[in-house]
Parts: sequence; C-alpha cells; structure tokens
Amino acid sequence: HGALHQLAEGKTVAHQADRARLQLGSRAEVVDQGPHVVRLFDHGTRARRVRLLELADVPPQHPKFESEVKSTDLGLVLDYVARAVSDPGGRVDPVESAHRSRLRRVANPLGCGQCYESHYVFSADTFPWRNEFVKLAAADQANGTVSVKALRDAMADRGLTKDTENLLIAAWALLDDKQFQRHGAAVRVTNLREVTDDLDLVDPLLPDQATWEAACTCAASLFGVSVGALRSAANLTALGAGVREAAGRYASSTRELAAELDRHATTLGLDATSPRRMSADAAAAFVPALAQEHDDLVLAGKLAGFDLPTEPQPLARSISSAANVVQALKATQWNVLDAVAGKAADDPKAAAALADLGSAAPADELHSPLQVALGQATTRAADYLAGSTPPPPPKPLIIDPPRHVNDITIQGIDSEVEMRLAEVQRQITAAAKQNPDKTVRISWWLE
Repeated sequence: HGALHQLAEGKTVAHQADRARLQLGSRAEVVDQGPHVVRLFDHGTRARRVRLLELADVPPQHPKFESEVKSTDLGLVLDYVARAVSDPGGRVDPVESAHRSRLRRVANPLGCGQCYESHYVFSADTFPWRNEFVKLAAADQANGTVSVKALRDAMADRGLTKDTENLLIAAWALLDDKQFQRHGAAVRVTNLREVTDDLDLVDPLLPDQATWEAACTCAASLFGVSVGALRSAANLTALGAGVREAAGRYASSTRELAAELDRHATTLGLDATSPRRMSADAAAAFVPALAQEHDDLVLAGKLAGFDLPTEPQPLARSISSAANVVQALKATQWNVLDAVAGKAADDPKAAAALADLGSAAPADELHSPLQVALGQATTRAADYLAGSTPPPPPKPLIIDPPRHVNDITIQGIDSEVEMRLAEVQRQITAAAKQNPDKTVRISWWLE
C-alpha cells in the first residue's frame, strides 16, 4: 500500500483509515479523520511521532500542499476572498507581508485565488471550482436553490477536509453572490464552521442601487453600522444583522424616552415642535420597527425610506443616549420642579429658578445635555421653595413688671417722647424679625 514514514507530530497525509489501522496495528490511535485523511499517534515511540501511511489510492485531484494546512490558514484565505470580492478589480493590494507565504502555500495549490509577489487576486479566472459548482447548480437546483450538502457530496472524491470544502463553498457564494439560507431565512456566514449541511445557496433578491446607497447611509449615520459599498447578498445580510442588533439595544430606551418627555412636557416646556421631542418621537417609532424586522430586503427598504435629517447627528445622539436620559428623568424630584413651575407665571423668582431648564429641555441632547440641566434646576427650585416660606412670627415683646421697690411706670408721655419711642419700637421690631429666636428685653430707670 505504499511506504511508511516517520514525520514530526502534526503532519497530515491522505490515506484510508482502515488500511492504516491494519498496517500500524493496535498501537495506532486515530485522532482526526476526513474522507482520506487520518492523524495517527504511534504509542510505541517515545517521542509520540506520527506515523503516516501513504497509500496508492490517494485521489489525484487532491491539492498538492507543501505542508500541513490548518483551519486558521483556511480562515485567512476566506478573509482575503471577502476583501477581494469587495474590490471592483477583485484584488487585495498589498497583501500584508506576514500573510504572503501562507496564502501562496494554501490558496494557490487549492485554486482559491492566486497570491502573487505582493497582491492577491480572486476572480472566476483564479477560482476554477466555480465551473464545477455552476454545472452542479444547473443540474441539481430546485427553484434556483442548491444545497451545501449537494456541493459537499460533489467534492467527496477529492480527499478534502471539511473546513477546506467549507472554504470553497463560501468562496463561491461570495464570487457569484449567492445567499445562504436555512429554511428560507437568510443566514450570515462569518467563519468556516458556520457552513453547515442544512444550508442552501440561493440567488438573492437585492434592493436597487439607489435604495442600497440610501440604506447604507441611514445605517451608518444613526447606528454606526457600516458594510461594504458593494450591493451583494453578503453585504445585505451583514447590514440587516448589524442594524437589527443595534436597534434591539435601543428599542426599549427610545420608547421610554418619548413617554417620559410626554409625561413631564409641561414642566419642561416641551411642545410638538421642540427639537428634543421631535427626535425622541421619531426614534420611538423607527427604532423598534427595525428591531422587529427579520427580512433583510424589507429592512433595507425601511432604512432607505426613512426621512433622514440633513444633519442626522442630533437624532443619532437621541437614540444612543436614550437610556441615560431616561434614567435622569426618572431620578428627578418632580414634586419640587412641578411646585415651582406652578408658581412661575405669577412669581418672577420662580420663573428664574427654571429659566435655564426651560432653555435646555426643548433643545436636542447633542447641544444641551438634559441630565445637567435637571440637576441644576432641581437645586434652584429647592432653594426658591425654602426662601419663599414665611418666617415664624416674632415673639411678643415682654415688658417685665417693676423688679425693685423704687421702679415706677411712666404715664403721660408728651408727643416728642412718643415720636422717639416710636422710632425705638421700629428698630426693636426690625431686630426681632431678623432674630426670631431671640428675646427682646427693655429696661427704663430714673436717676
């Protein structure tokens, strides 16, 4: 069946598992097995070297790799395939110097693109597998659909590992703009292990170019979700997944913000035309609807159809800060603010206590953070309420009765003395008001 070789642990050569066990006997332990590849550890050797049996029936179509191909190498190739597809020329230039030898060692013999001196090219010309997959799809498809399992079965005689098959399937999907679906629902494939046998590849329904560009602009402006400019199945799936995830984070808080602002609109001085309220109402209607939309094509249409402001930054800030603003609104002492707001029409001091809040609340959060304005207004309103409370009445003046035998009570005071006494009384009254907790004592005597 071929020659027996000893190599360093981890090397892999195609062979049949059953024949390998017969050749090496009970000492051989099967570690990993593919259609034609098995890793064996020979427990009879001290260094645990791998004994590899090269059999005569290794498939001639198997790629001639110079050394072991790891899953991380295959993942690197898929990354460069995706980057090349997003380029109009199908190129990645330059290839990072650390990646060049790995791409040449894996992508070139596999026929999954071509890595040259400093650039990588992926196209129909450098991906010969495309012709076989297209023929298979034409012969095996039903309603424009070809299954991953059918593609995998077609490669069964090539002696490829499952991850290598997954790379070729994912690369074809990117090149010919196929969409992965599971039971009719779009599935985003981001790594090799996600290419499973229960998936189908279909020709996608895509938005027109104008809709696609408007949807991408809206997603990036409001949610920071950016995908490639290329209108493709992969990018449409990525856009839908990214927007749904972001909208799901903000759906609850945007609804709560609109409700809280409506609840306290009178004290905050808000009406239907206030920029803050307009942003909050728009977000409360738009964001939850995106979170609940599971059709990527419909979601792209909703993004494109949204009336995006010329300057979308205030609306984006309203969305992203909604949770913090809601928390600040719920923590505010509204009994204090509402009490002062009720007196503002008749008392200039009450109006002054809420003046800054009245300016900040209607404005957008981007320009006037509401949390700061609420804190300052609450402090000023509390100070106003404390200062407007009438002080307790002064204690009545107590005139002590004569304490000595020779003390007398003056009667028949003339008008000049009365005037002087009235001035003294005014001063005493004023002193009593300024010192309500003090007792006024007056003493008269004759010498």
